[in-house]
Amino acid sequence: MCPSLPPRPCRAWAPKLDRTKEPVIKIAAAAGVTLGTALGIAHLALTRKQHEETKRLFFVRQHSDLLRDSIGDPRFTELTNVDVLGELDPDTRVQYVHANRWVTLWSEMTRGNYLPFASFREVAADFMANPVNRGFWRLAGEHRQATARDEHDERFNRVMDAAYHRAHRAATA
Repeated sequence: MCPSLPPRPCRAWAPKLDRTKEPVIKIAAAAGVTLGTALGIAHLALTRKQHEETKRLFFVRQHSDLLRDSIGDPRFTELTNVDVLGELDPDTRVQYVHANRWVTLWSEMTRGNYLPFASFREVAADFMANPVNRGFWRLAGEHRQATARDEHDERFNRVMDAAYHRAHRAATA
């Protein structure tokens, strides 16, 4: 042995590779890569869903702010829905816009399943027990049904409409 060369490692300390376990190691590595890819895809899907939810909630907030502003200044209602809201006295207009804010909130709450439809049916019945709210739905119900974006909106409007008709029958009986 040459003194300038480092000593060779002892074979007793070197790990011995068991060649029979190589396929198991390859399968485990492939499973790890597959699992990592699947988790990455799931993360991307959840991130996209959260982003869409955040955008929708932003628009709901904007809608609510616009409605709040129109309650504060009746001139704003002259810009939109003149044929519906323009004919109402200021107090009724404020009440209808406020009712619309509640309906919009409940629609988004049911969409996000924060308020399950089973529970919402009772909320809708309580809402329609008030004659002002029934008046709002009488004006807005058809418009909301005509502008439904998807199956959720259609279902939401059907629940509200059924609650309206039950409350209207009870009030006129």
